[in-house]
Amino acid sequence: MQGIYRFVKGRSLKVTIMPGLIICIVLTFIAAMDKNAKDLIGVAWDAGGITTGTVTAPLVLALGVGMARVLGKGDTGMSGFGIITLCSIWPIALVLAAALIFSWTGMFMTPAQFAALPHAAAAEAGGGGNLFALFGENFLEACSSLLPLIALLFLIQKIVLKEPVRDLDHVILGIVFALLGLLLFKVGLVTGLSPLGDQVGGKATLAFSPDGGLYGTLWGKLIVLAFAFAVGYGASLAEPALMSLGITVEEVTAGAFKKFLVMHSVAFGVGMGLILGIARIMYGWSSLAIVLPSYTLVVLLSLISEEKYVNIGWDSGGVTTGDITSPILIALGLGVAAAVGGADGFSLIAMGSVWPIISVLALGLFVNRTTPSARAEQSA
Repeated sequence: MQGIYRFVKGRSLKVTIMPGLIICIVLTFIAAMDKNAKDLIGVAWDAGGITTGTVTAPLVLALGVGMARVLGKGDTGMSGFGIITLCSIWPIALVLAAALIFSWTGMFMTPAQFAALPHAAAAEAGGGGNLFALFGENFLEACSSLLPLIALLFLIQKIVLKEPVRDLDHVILGIVFALLGLLLFKVGLVTGLSPLGDQVGGKATLAFSPDGGLYGTLWGKLIVLAFAFAVGYGASLAEPALMSLGITVEEVTAGAFKKFLVMHSVAFGVGMGLILGIARIMYGWSSLAIVLPSYTLVVLLSLISEEKYVNIGWDSGGVTTGDITSPILIALGLGVAAAVGGADGFSLIAMGSVWPIISVLALGLFVNRTTPSARAEQSA
């Protein structure tokens, strides 16, 4: 809603995003002083990174760019960007607010109640499902993800806008392909990528341990950090949402900002963010120690950057941690936390979301400083 309001009023993303970001930071400070809510700071900031995934990001991005073009806001479709990041900011605020409310009202489980949950779940679980059950369950999930959204778009088009759906046969065929693709994608995640991510992420900490591990404490930790960078870089490039962002950016800039450049700069930022997130877990730093400085740097870079890079950069943070990346990051974070003992394993997704913004904004500043045409446009 805030993103649509911004398009209608033609406001800058720099101005639009600040209220939500300030609320998140204030709630984070309040949660840090609450003995119950402080453990959910990493979870809350991670929640902002997983809201726009394979289904949501391409649709939201297309909606924003299309609306900006129709409204005539800006010479290019750049003003249509920024809606993805607005969808990522407010979940952080709501999770933090919910954590504080539950803490203040006493509506949370005791450690004994939490410990009883696995036994209750094991008692309720029956035998393992077969292949048909797996496909059926994931088909229902694919339908529940896509069909309500598609129905809403059809209703808006027919009832609110009173416009016919053009190329209806092509649209229906595309929806069928999307359902089949999402079904196969979910089955692949459940049977392949997620178990592999759990195994690799959970066992990566064998490289180090208090007793030395496979490669000694120092080299073992360096190997885990390098592994985190490689996983973040590689998994980000495989994210469908990031690919969609790269294609859209290249189209609306008429090839001036290549898809290759967008995707690799974002992937590099994810890798750097994961190094910082894993270091926080290994050395027991507070989530505040990395989240707030990172967002402070983002705000400073945003203030001195061109609007088009601010739009691309902030949206890139919302498409990097989707269905492919998140299972691996969660397993890796929890595995490292278990190896060092006592630390929470969250905030990796948050770091994998904020540092791509930093890398894209830094790239934009570098391009403006080194490209003659960009310098001439600024001075004109």
